[in-house]
Amino acid sequence: MIWLAAAVFAAFLAEAVAGFGGTILALGLGAQLMPLSVLLPVLVPVNLVLSAGMAWQGRDVIDVRLLGRRILPAMIIGMPLGLLAYRMAGGGLRPVFAGLVVLLAVFELVKIATRRVVVVRRAPVAAGGLLFLGGVVHGAYGTGGPLVVLAAGGELGDKRAFRATLAVLWLLLNCVLLAGFVLDGHIGRWSLGQSARLVPAALAAILLGERVAARVPERPFRLMVALLLGAAGVLLMLRGA
Repeated sequence: MIWLAAAVFAAFLAEAVAGFGGTILALGLGAQLMPLSVLLPVLVPVNLVLSAGMAWQGRDVIDVRLLGRRILPAMIIGMPLGLLAYRMAGGGLRPVFAGLVVLLAVFELVKIATRRVVVVRRAPVAAGGLLFLGGVVHGAYGTGGPLVVLAAGGELGDKRAFRATLAVLWLLLNCVLLAGFVLDGHIGRWSLGQSARLVPAALAAILLGERVAARVPERPFRLMVALLLGAAGVLLMLRGA
């Protein structure tokens, strides 16, 4: 639990600053200790605490129209497919997840290298397809953030609006994910007990994240997160091999 709490703090601090990526980073690090099928139901309730705190801090700049009209509907359609994949594959998701983590890390590193900090606006069809895939990934792994940023990041305004709007999105989607886990029996007394032990790490990430977001330059921080993601993915691949 000490290692997992440290992983959650580091990962959720990254999300508190960047607006996304906390769950995929926590899964990549925490999966060194326990299966994804056990870890994800533990992390989702903790992420609700993080998202609620971030949404409250930025409640005055949330882009409700973009969230309600474009992002949320497309992702809600894709989520059941991800939930079905999670239910059917179980532990077999580890290699797929490891590959996804590495690909996302490489994608982020390419953006940093080319200094593409702001994502351009995309055609509605392309953006809708990416958001749908983001819903699928979120249903399976609880972490569709990178695809959401790729699809609609350029429309989310300044950094504070970006973080607050995404926080509301994760809050809503993870409530759906949580309900699915409860119905499937993946969440019970043991998992909720583990989640409760991790809440202090999430609260500390919220408190520190707001200060870090205002002071740390974006590019060095994104580089650190991308490298950590890549390392976690490689470790997962090596463990699977």
